[in-house]
Amino acid sequence: MNEDNNKLYDKIFTSIGLPAAFFLLLPLVVYVTNLNAVAVEKDSILLLGGLATLVAGTILFILFSVPKLGAIVLALSQLILVYVFLTTIFPNTTGELTGFTGSQSMTMTSIDFLKSGLILFLGVLFLWRRQNEFNLVLKSISILVIVSCLIFSLFFTSVADKFHLADTESKTSLLELGSESNILVIVLDAFTGYRFLEITEEKKHLVEKFEGFTFYPRCIGVANNTSAGNSTILTGGINLAVKDIGWENRNSKSVQESFLNSATKNGYAASYISALTIEDGLVPWAPEQSFFTAANLNFKSTFHSYTDFLEVSTTRIFPVQLLNYNDGNGTPLSKFEHQIEDDATILEQ
Repeated sequence: MNEDNNKLYDKIFTSIGLPAAFFLLLPLVVYVTNLNAVAVEKDSILLLGGLATLVAGTILFILFSVPKLGAIVLALSQLILVYVFLTTIFPNTTGELTGFTGSQSMTMTSIDFLKSGLILFLGVLFLWRRQNEFNLVLKSISILVIVSCLIFSLFFTSVADKFHLADTESKTSLLELGSESNILVIVLDAFTGYRFLEITEEKKHLVEKFEGFTFYPRCIGVANNTSAGNSTILTGGINLAVKDIGWENRNSKSVQESFLNSATKNGYAASYISALTIEDGLVPWAPEQSFFTAANLNFKSTFHSYTDFLEVSTTRIFPVQLLNYNDGNGTPLSKFEHQIEDDATILEQ
């Protein structure tokens, strides 16, 4: 009877732990390690990830109960759970899509295949030779997955999510314009003037969209990182760019010494919208990520936002060569970037 209870517990822990590790823990870890960069809403991860965990867990538990087939499915699921958990904690490359810098952050070698194969090999060996200890490890992993998801969901909130929770009226007021004498400065990160010139020459209709703007085709990047380059644009000098004061301090000091702060002191309304966070109380500001996705747009938009984010998150646990496919709609990363554009378009409409 005791053995039957142990088998039942193994089925329960695995049917909960595996889908929770993939659909909840994995995207939550990527979310938490990129709080200043992510645009996806935590609620969508919890809602859709929780729903997927419930559905997948129910299906797995039913399969585990099928005679003969159930034992095979259970063993495979346990191995996959160990793999997903270990690669989430000890991931490929840097372990996070730091700032979502693109394909460079996901450049991998055969070492990633070797690591994946080694984890699976050791899992099979452990399951075969030390089944009791293996089952104990599985139960511990499942508990850690649930506890980690609870901690991440309760105590970590992205910058964009904080603004999603704020009053909609106060956020949209940042976009209000006066009847005249408005000054809009658009800075395209990691972009140079000549490249924008090439794009406008290829797509003439874009020129009409920027009617009234002054274009600087000879503008080039002045630094090798965003916060340093942004400081020169805001202040007109390189003093903050060359100081080693940390990017968060540099961002705040850049705004504090910028024309935005001067305009505010002279009675003008000024707003700052950027992925570079600053201290509160300088000028009205919001992270640009908070405008990428709009809260409560519709279920379809939330669903695509979650699934695309989950797809990008899988680069943390699988060798990117397996994911660098193109199904006709683009690679995982390109589809995530397109989702950002789509959400911004929906919000504008």
